[in-house]
Amino acid sequence: MSPNTRRGTQRFSTISAGRTSSDACFHPVNQGQYANSTAAHPGQPLAGNLVTMGGFRPNDDGYLWCATRRLQRGPAD
Repeated sequence: MSPNTRRGTQRFSTISAGRTSSDACFHPVNQGQYANSTAAHPGQPLAGNLVTMGGFRPNDDGYLWCATRRLQRGPAD
């Protein structure tokens, strides 16, 4: 999202969705709309999909967002 005069409406809240392996997963929500990466191909997350906002659809993996924990390496690595 680009900054503009609607700053308060650009904030996302998150709904915890548990873990996938060691990744923490969640659903990003803004004003009752969910971020979804499968609008063009419902239920099938694909690389390069656009992100849209809309109502929640059960059994669609495009609503699940996970944060991968990165390991920090030192100068000797």
